[in-house]
Amino acid sequence: YDYVRTLAEGSYGDVHECIHAASGQRVAIKRFKAAHLDPQIWRLAMRELRVLQTLPSHPNIVQLKRAVCSQSSGRLFFVFELLHGSLLGELGRHPGGFLPPGPLKHVAWQLLQALAHCHDNKVVHRDVKPANVLLSNELQQQQPHSVVKLCDFGFARWLAPGAPRAAGCGGAPPHVATMSAYVVTRWYRPPEVIVEDLYGTAVDIWSYGCTIAELASGHPLFPGCSSADQLWRISRCLGPL
Repeated sequence: YDYVRTLAEGSYGDVHECIHAASGQRVAIKRFKAAHLDPQIWRLAMRELRVLQTLPSHPNIVQLKRAVCSQSSGRLFFVFELLHGSLLGELGRHPGGFLPPGPLKHVAWQLLQALAHCHDNKVVHRDVKPANVLLSNELQQQQPHSVVKLCDFGFARWLAPGAPRAAGCGGAPPHVATMSAYVVTRWYRPPEVIVEDLYGTAVDIWSYGCTIAELASGHPLFPGCSSADQLWRISRCLGPL
């Protein structure tokens, strides 16, 4: 693969646009930072790989083409389909930093289809936010025909069959006993995760709601600077927990 440009940089890895030398196909390659040296990063990478390889394909889930582990350096690379950019970047392109009603409905429906597919297949994403939603092309006001794709499954978990149901989920699927509280970027984190209660697929719906609200207003719904501040902002808006 020939390097073209860097698309994104994150805590656990970088994403680069590259060209496959033999076919000329443009792809996005995710390179994990020191996954061969850091057990935590390696676990995240392996979790994402297992989920993406097992989850049935869906038009609103990013497509993993292949995974490569360098024999010389031990570094791990994921090769994905190349997309235009993320919702986070798209917000900066629109006046006021928010999406008009047409594109907003277009995005909201497709993202909901992605989450429904995950939940139907017993997968909780656990990190839904604008930065983890990709677009096939720019959103236009009159003809918003971009395909929306959910990405970054490093924090995703399978639902455990027969596990106790999450408290307060009203018949939601069972939680996974090993699910941790340190998931979901803080601004999109629901109360049950903040207080370390049991949880299930409802956490994705909360994060989805926070994401759509941000796309509509141009501002994060609950921009807490700490877990305590996050809970205070939620309670102030929605009432006591």
